[in-house]
Amino acid sequence: MGAIQIAAANVQLNVDYTAFDTEDELSIIVATDSFTIQNSDAVDANVALSVAGLPVGYSAETKQVTVPANSSVQASLNVNVTHEKAPGEVQIGTIQAVSGTTTLSIPLVQKTKNMLIIKEIEVSYTDDTDDSQKDDFNPQTSNNTNLDQPVKIGTEVVITLEVENRFNDEDYDEGEIQDVELKLEASDDDLFGDDFDDEYDLDDLKPDENQKITLQFTTPEDLDEGDYEIEFTLEGEDGKSVPYSQTAKISLDLQRMKDDLRITKLALSPIRIDNCAAQAVTLDFQMKNFGTDDQRDAAFSVFNSYLKINENVANIRINEFDDNEDTYSKLFSWNIAKSTAPGTYPLEIRTFINDDDLMDTEKVDLAVEKCAPVETPPPSNGTTAAGSAATVTSTGITGTTGGSSTTTSTPASGTQSRIQTTLTAATPSSAPAATLASTTSEIVQVTESGYQTDDYLLGAMAAVMVLLFGLIVMFAVVLWR
Repeated sequence: MGAIQIAAANVQLNVDYTAFDTEDELSIIVATDSFTIQNSDAVDANVALSVAGLPVGYSAETKQVTVPANSSVQASLNVNVTHEKAPGEVQIGTIQAVSGTTTLSIPLVQKTKNMLIIKEIEVSYTDDTDDSQKDDFNPQTSNNTNLDQPVKIGTEVVITLEVENRFNDEDYDEGEIQDVELKLEASDDDLFGDDFDDEYDLDDLKPDENQKITLQFTTPEDLDEGDYEIEFTLEGEDGKSVPYSQTAKISLDLQRMKDDLRITKLALSPIRIDNCAAQAVTLDFQMKNFGTDDQRDAAFSVFNSYLKINENVANIRINEFDDNEDTYSKLFSWNIAKSTAPGTYPLEIRTFINDDDLMDTEKVDLAVEKCAPVETPPPSNGTTAAGSAATVTSTGITGTTGGSSTTTSTPASGTQSRIQTTLTAATPSSAPAATLASTTSEIVQVTESGYQTDDYLLGAMAAVMVLLFGLIVMFAVVLWR
């Protein structure tokens, strides 16, 4: 062993591309971490420092240092670094220290910072005591974070991620990050439920630009209790085609409440009626026990004071979740009076445990519309001729609402007339149909009038023909005798 030694396994070069801040900049100068050169000899040592084996485009200074006898010094070297390495650690060369006949070599490792990062994660959720919670954390300081409280199963989880481009100067042409994509992966595929998109394409990020993306999902109600992990992977590449990737994780502890009775179905039919007549509406109701305790005195109510709806059902037994008979259903039917004023009427539905401890509340609206008037078609445009005219009345309409209807038509003089009358009642699209039947009457009529000039000419011609025929007959008789 020579008189000099370097007290390190390697020397690190910490590279941050934020130092690229001018147009068309090709390289930046980065100093290596300090390293210690020791001299165990009784005389001073002159040491020549250099770097060998650098990538194309890189360069490094050379330096002479003097290490006093039986002493040590701190040294570092400046390296010209190009923009080409992906984030992470990679050996880019070897630092050589030469003193007399002694040559020492130590790896030079470049550690490049990520330029595309998940800057912050915010998680909003409902805990197992039914309280709202919000946790924030920075993935740059912790890559695996547990939420502060357990998450209530069957509730919504909202995750907002803020991503950032760490290049900080738009003058640098290669600083825009493109093809940005966020991927999610859960430790259990059932965590997100159905129809959840686990890949998202984000906008290109200019230097020093941030973007937020919000993800929402509801944990399935039948999910098992326990710990679940979500891993986020953010990817993109800059103008030099350098790829970037960062991962972050959060852990959720999903738990059930002891008492958790929820409304799971409210189906009102129809949801819109008119007040032309009394109408029936139905409500299909269902509640389910998502808790870990049996409920021996469950109850629920349906209420609207104006419609005089006040249903109260008590003394219901519902078993704990995932046991037989953990669901209760009931169908209601009411007649809504014809006199009900137009408007929107909310029906409030509540569930209880222990008879009167409120657990869940929902509302469903019934819309009542004003009855639309029945439209009667105008009379037909028949005309009445002078003289004795026939008047025709079409009746016999059936199924009429709002009274009977009569249509009168007068045909033109001296013609035969086919008269068709159709009445249709206008009713709201959502109300029960009240249809007026169509009636078609076919009536043939003849109207008399006085003689005209043509009538006299025809009569004269007929008389002349009769007279000629008589003369011919008389002449024939005379000849026969």
